[in-house]
Amino acid sequence: MRFYVVDDDISIVRILTMIIEEDGNFEVVGSSCNSEDAFNDILLFKPDIVLVDFLCPKWMEMFL
Repeated sequence: MRFYVVDDDISIVRILTMIIEEDGNFEVVGSSCNSEDAFNDILLFKPDIVLVDFLCPKWMEMFL
């Protein structure tokens, strides 16, 4: 499974990446600390699962 991680706290991104990649069947194909880059990357990388911090600044503005 391919994951993409979005969180405005880089520490959380690193921790989640480490946890996900402990299992050899999973990989983090990308991550971002801001919603605008994340949106474009998600369209580009086409991950199976996107982990999102919905409290990231501007995240919800993109969909309203």
